[in-house]
Amino acid sequence: MNTKRLEEILMMPEPELQTFLITELSGLDYSINCGHDENENTLYLYATKSLSFPILLIAHTDTVHDHPPKEIYHDDIDGSLLSPTGLGADDRAGVFAILELVKKHDCDVLFTSFEEKGSLGAKQFIVDYDKNPRYKMLVQLDNPGENGAMFYDNQEEDFQEYILSFGFVHAYGKSSDIKFIAPQWDVNAVNLSVGYYHAHKKYEKLNLKHLEQTITKVEQLLSKPVPLYQAGELDLSEQNGYH
Repeated sequence: MNTKRLEEILMMPEPELQTFLITELSGLDYSINCGHDENENTLYLYATKSLSFPILLIAHTDTVHDHPPKEIYHDDIDGSLLSPTGLGADDRAGVFAILELVKKHDCDVLFTSFEEKGSLGAKQFIVDYDKNPRYKMLVQLDNPGENGAMFYDNQEEDFQEYILSFGFVHAYGKSSDIKFIAPQWDVNAVNLSVGYYHAHKKYEKLNLKHLEQTITKVEQLLSKPVPLYQAGELDLSEQNGYH
């Protein structure tokens, strides 16, 4: 794992991070559309390719802290990062994970802002994109802990079993952007753990091993044909790979 790059992402002010993401994704031949509010704050970055795997990866760039950390420390006992002023791994860990995943997998990406203030970025996104473009699954990387998979009210049981087959376990209790996007698009979605603990606290920490485990599991997910789950039935007929 490129820990130096992870620390850089954790330490960037959000506008700087958004500019960095545009540069990184443009270098990977993504087309990027940005949504803004009336004050020209960036609400979301939506990065797409003409030929992409039918899974949308989602994370948010904002944190609850007023400022990003200036110092990051390593806890060698449990392999974690932490900062005395708040780490912001919720959800910079998810941002880092997605950047690692798109090095090898051509997935469309959505980076939202204002998730911590009622998912304002996601809500504007579904105003601008009110119909599902082509995705068979939404994968958000914004859940705390290790190997957790959080499902919301509209998820089919077969879909849940499929996600759990990659080594995840049921997790509960955290809202995020897909709670709004998935029902609007009528698509199955899951929010996966990215290794942070004590979210929204100054003593938040990020377990690097647990983050890496999720990245590995999602790589496995992205290496298989994408099943379509509809009304509890599995249909692989038209979803075997890219389109």
